Amino acid sequence: MKKLNILLIIFSVFLIHYFEGFKNIYRILNRDYQSRMERTHGYCNKESFGFYNDMVKKYQINKYPVIQQNYEMYPLLRGFFYEKELRKDKKFLLILNYPDSNLPNLIEIEGVKISLNEVKLLEQKKNCYLYIFKK
Repeated sequence: MKKLNILLIIFSVFLIHYFEGFKNIYRILNRDYQSRMERTHGYCNKESFGFYNDMVKKYQINKYPVIQQNYEMYPLLRGFFYEKELRKDKKFLLILNYPDSNLPNLIEIEGVKISLNEVKLLEQKKNCYLYIFKK
């Protein structure tokens, strides 16, 4: 029985060391959730979590319909900011990681062609854009 306990302890220490358990615990304790998510999912690259999160905080876009496209072929982050009931009085357009600094006047997002004349730019950071549809 004593040998089994020693083997379990050795095996546990090996697993913790192999998966960098102490280092990961240190990182989790030293960084807040927001910075860990931005580090993993990017601000205006990868999934653009930072930009999306800022727009949710500033404009509450998670409470309205949002047409969105990520041009780096990463999945969209709707699940992180899910709201069951959406209000219909506003509609947003979110363009993430557009490869060029100039957007064309007619752009296809989620299979829908949208003219930039139909929308008003609310926010732009690097290659991420948030538009609101004009009424």
